[in-house]
Amino acid sequence: MNMNKSLERQAMETVERYGMLAPGERVIIALSGGADSMALLHFLLALRERLGLVLEAAHVNHLLRGEESDGDERFVRSVCDGHAVPLHVLRADVGTLAQERGLGIEECGRRVRYHYLTSLGGKTATAHTLSDSVETVLYNLTRGAGLRGACGIPPVRGAVIRPLIDCTRDQVEAYCAENGIEYRLDSSNRSRAYTRNRIRLDVVPQLRQINPAMEDAFCRFLTDAREDEACLSHLAEEALHGAECGGRYDAQLLSALTPPVRRRALYRILYTHGGVMPERRHLIRLEEMLHSGGRASLNGGVDVAVSGGFLTFPAAEKEPEPFCFPLRPGRYTIPGGEAEIILQSAGHKKFKNEVLDIAVDCDKINRKAVLRSRAPGDALQLAGRPRKSLKKLFNEAHIPPDARAMCVIAADEAGVLWAEGFGPDVRARLGAETRRFYQIRIWRNI
Repeated sequence: MNMNKSLERQAMETVERYGMLAPGERVIIALSGGADSMALLHFLLALRERLGLVLEAAHVNHLLRGEESDGDERFVRSVCDGHAVPLHVLRADVGTLAQERGLGIEECGRRVRYHYLTSLGGKTATAHTLSDSVETVLYNLTRGAGLRGACGIPPVRGAVIRPLIDCTRDQVEAYCAENGIEYRLDSSNRSRAYTRNRIRLDVVPQLRQINPAMEDAFCRFLTDAREDEACLSHLAEEALHGAECGGRYDAQLLSALTPPVRRRALYRILYTHGGVMPERRHLIRLEEMLHSGGRASLNGGVDVAVSGGFLTFPAAEKEPEPFCFPLRPGRYTIPGGEAEIILQSAGHKKFKNEVLDIAVDCDKINRKAVLRSRAPGDALQLAGRPRKSLKKLFNEAHIPPDARAMCVIAADEAGVLWAEGFGPDVRARLGAETRRFYQIRIWRNI
């Protein structure tokens, strides 16, 4: 990375390197009103006409700083109005939520933001910078993280993109000054009560005295770390395919893997089947069990056993109560949230991807249709893919058991029409001949 590059050039190289944006895409910009997010907004506005982007913005008022928080919200509304960018706003009492859930303010706020952003659909652009990534690495390493934690903030994670991830905070501030971009200052960023603030205010300046090009050096390290982690994760994924047998895993094959690959394979197994984010001590215990056999109970009450040469999860999943409603317009209570079915007229619309993913063609429904919990034998054929069981799709997507148990299914007498998180079966997908369709919207409790 060349620290003398302009922000526009650096960000554009990042967008192209990671294939972040395609022409005509709908992009939700996470807009706090601070310098980073305002720079991101103006960068994407410059690309809007060139790429035909459909830009929207989202702002979360955490209600933590009284009038200052409300002022941020008013500022963001004014900016979005001035640039004809639709704005979505969530007001969430993060302080109260953090107490109720036993979380720190920072972590609770992060969860609320990402839950809200992903609920809006489309692609989400956040304004994380290289400086943020450096602080994250230092924080993670201090807490004992391994290579995964040393990779910093990923440029792309699912539908979340970070065009400024190779730009420093100095570049952001210079860009704002050169282009007359106004932004809001968050007084809480000066508080040493927050760990990340102490890293930014006290630790980073000391490292910069040792090496003024410290962020440039970190950028090279992060690139290497991400490539190494991607390689090891790929090897672990391949190993899992060879070791998996009907929901069980061959203990001998797993134990024969090299330690870095084996631990990643075990991590993926625990997360996928146990629904827990395993700690290092859990992985070490499992490695011992691969040789000696035995049974262990991990955090979250997940039981794991190695016997008869296989690693298994003997405890049955605790499923929520099954539900079933007629597939017709209305709002329904489901485990962990609500579902709404809306009848829409197609007219002469050209359907966008975010509509296609949550809709079924009314005229393609085979007699009686319902909205229900999953059932044995459920299968789905997604566009451009072979027909697969829902269980196999869950496994491929690494969806943990608690999320699988709450999955909402739309089905008729011929089978599954639509599955939450995957979209419609090809037979129910909207097309040029569609006249009426149901939109199925799911809201999960924050």
